[in-house]
Amino acid sequence: MPSHQWAVWKTKFDNYINELNIATTMETKRAIIYARSASDSQEERGPLSVSTQLEVCASKAAKKGYKVIAEIGEYPASGHTKGGEGLQLLREIVRQDCVDAVIVTEASRLSRDIELFSELSMEFAEEGTQILFAR
Repeated sequence: MPSHQWAVWKTKFDNYINELNIATTMETKRAIIYARSASDSQEERGPLSVSTQLEVCASKAAKKGYKVIAEIGEYPASGHTKGGEGLQLLREIVRQDCVDAVIVTEASRLSRDIELFSELSMEFAEEGTQILFAR
């Protein structure tokens, strides 16, 4: 993701946090959508493109009654590493206890590294955040 797009996501996130601190009650279920694409070939194929993942996850959020407070899309970002800036931002948001669920299309979109996926699952659970799969 180009740095200017990253700044846009970060600004949107900051605005959402301010809005949530003012207007959201504990009854509102809040979710963040995370999408990742590792290569040009994935980005060009419909189901694995970031935009398609975001749409599928938004549909899942609506069906489950979640208010989407942010969408984080990363491209290119390998699922075999500790994650890019988007995953780090996601972790920070979860640590701030302002989200009830992280929605991804499938486990591999969060991480292909089983140890990292387990680490994220435990970290999110400790904060009371569920991981939901849209597919």
